[in-house]
Amino acid sequence: YKIVVLTPSSVQEAIDLTYLAFHLAFKYRIPSMLLADGVLGQMMEPCELRENPYKNEKYDVESWALDGAYNRKPKQVLSLYMGHGELEKHVWHLEEKFKKIEENETRYEEYMTDDAEIVITAFGVVARMAKEAVKVLRKQGFKVGLFRPITVRPFPKRQLFALASKPCVKAVLDVEMNAGQMLKDVESSVFGACEVQFLGKPGGSLLNSEDIVKNLKSQFLKQEATI
Repeated sequence: YKIVVLTPSSVQEAIDLTYLAFHLAFKYRIPSMLLADGVLGQMMEPCELRENPYKNEKYDVESWALDGAYNRKPKQVLSLYMGHGELEKHVWHLEEKFKKIEENETRYEEYMTDDAEIVITAFGVVARMAKEAVKVLRKQGFKVGLFRPITVRPFPKRQLFALASKPCVKAVLDVEMNAGQMLKDVESSVFGACEVQFLGKPGGSLLNSEDIVKNLKSQFLKQEATI
């Protein structure tokens, strides 16, 4: 079963994506997860508690919501279908829903990727460090960009493949604050279009922009920068 997974990288985005998570859960009748890391959970920064942008949305819950059998027949929410052909029909229905979500709800951010020779992939708080590393390296004349999945499910695989397939892109560095939770998604999305390397740290210490800059320079940016 495939659920929607949203990954904020700021306190403001955590608020905004919480609204979106509830909206998508009701719109598609699917569980939605807000995947926020521990750093973000303890962070203090300016934010705005905005009005729910989806407050006027109308959701079709009449046929399934278990809200008490008042003046109606009891309902059941089932995941087991024993009749001939029922389970297959249900599974194909789920696949169509997953496909629709992938087409309509995949979210990502690209930063300075138009002419990038090296692309960093990162999600959550570490994406902020990656963006800072891009700024530092750009000032030094290195063509580096950032691809940040906002939905890690559905993963923006087509968009990442299109980026990695550009003639100017030589390699992708996947940067994560874990042992590589997103790495397989990145590798399968790049699909051999270019080299993929990994830089990660598990819980207990933080990756900073200096770590990312140092890693990129040691692996990919040994040549002189072109300004």
